Amino acid sequence: MYEDTGASFIVTLIGPGERWMVEKETRLPEGLNERQQKAIQVIREKGCLTNRDYRELTRLGRVYALKEINQMVAQGILVKKGKGRSVYYTLVSD
Repeated sequence: MYEDTGASFIVTLIGPGERWMVEKETRLPEGLNERQQKAIQVIREKGCLTNRDYRELTRLGRVYALKEINQMVAQGILVKKGKGRSVYYTLVSD
């Protein structure tokens, strides 16, 4: 559509809309246990995850929670951000 307003003009492009938008890949990485898969889903929804979030989600203690999180970092699935008590994890950007 084209509209002339006198001093300017407006062009409206009509396209296929949302039904044609491509959704980002939602497959989970292979080799993850059920707890780690849940964590990935939470990070996709919230944007990040802390060790405390992971412990609450999985009911694991500090040592095992950190071990599983570090495994995902080592596999290149998560990125550790922050320092000390403010550490959180996000998904590796594509």
